[in-house]
Amino acid sequence: MTNDMKHWTIGLLTALLFGAGGVSAQQPSFRADDPKIDYVGRVAFAEDGSASFDWSGTTVRFRFSGNACAAHMSDTKKSYYLVSVDGRPYGETVVWGCDSLVLLADGLQPGPHTLSLFKRTEAGEGLTTLHSIEFPSGGGLLPWFGSSERRIEFIGNSITCGFGSETADPGAEYRAETENAYHSYASIVARFFGADYTLIAHSGQGVVRNYGDTATESDYTMIQRFGKTFDSRETPDWDFSRWQPDVVVIGLGTNDFSVGTPPSRETFIAGYRRLVAAVRKAYGDIPILCLSSPLANDDLLHDCVREAVRTSGDARLYFVPILPSILDFRSDVGAWHPNYSGHRKIAMALIPYLSSATGWPCLSEEVR
Repeated sequence: MTNDMKHWTIGLLTALLFGAGGVSAQQPSFRADDPKIDYVGRVAFAEDGSASFDWSGTTVRFRFSGNACAAHMSDTKKSYYLVSVDGRPYGETVVWGCDSLVLLADGLQPGPHTLSLFKRTEAGEGLTTLHSIEFPSGGGLLPWFGSSERRIEFIGNSITCGFGSETADPGAEYRAETENAYHSYASIVARFFGADYTLIAHSGQGVVRNYGDTATESDYTMIQRFGKTFDSRETPDWDFSRWQPDVVVIGLGTNDFSVGTPPSRETFIAGYRRLVAAVRKAYGDIPILCLSSPLANDDLLHDCVREAVRTSGDARLYFVPILPSILDFRSDVGAWHPNYSGHRKIAMALIPYLSSATGWPCLSEEVR
């Protein structure tokens, strides 16, 4: 079997794996709320044992015995996922519709394995529900012990989502196939430090004004969205005690000053302070890094974010300048956003600041 993952309906997959007689009664099956399954990201569990999530970068991971595994999943639209096995890229899969069985890995060597399922597209492409993990040829879940002691939360917009990260065409239109949160600067930085991480990011989102809004202030921005379990739904609220990061990175503001009438400097800075206050209330006195944007049209955003940090009186609030000149717009941009090459440059600029703020040493030589 190649690493090209396949998406199957339940009927087709069971017919292929078990013949016309259907699923064997001996097929090991584990509900999505099994404690051996680890989730990184905001997840809601239902009474039937299913787990639902939609934020970019949400990751399902587990250890198992056996040479194959599948996931019983459904999606409100069509979400794209990356699969890795034993720490190495294995393939990609797409989840859509109801009651589907997705073959995640097959033909593996005997012995214990680790599998990771990473949501590469954002909530606008769909909200996924995982119902169970299946082992069609025998095997089962093993206890999980692979979590990192380091945790980062990134709060951002389409740049953090990896919008356009998989294309080299600067003028390309948005396509789900070219959005890959795994290749955003956030994921690259987290991998560099070996940290678990969450992406609280939504394309077009601003601090006080979203992309293209005709008003100078939007009714629902990241200030409100930050506190939600789902990106695509206003309820339920998220319980912040379930996951506490060591450091937060905020990459917002590009959309506030996008096309149309932007907010005033005073309005933006006041809104930025409200967002920082919400982060402080949720996570306490941890380092918060505040980025300017490589897509800002002028120095206004840069100056506003710097001023919000400078006048905050918060000793653990840091300004990180990320200017448009960091990108070569001939090769580092896809779909009007940083592509993978551009994201690597942004990550390389951010890494020293995060290292100094956290005390985590820069030991790795690769930024990828």
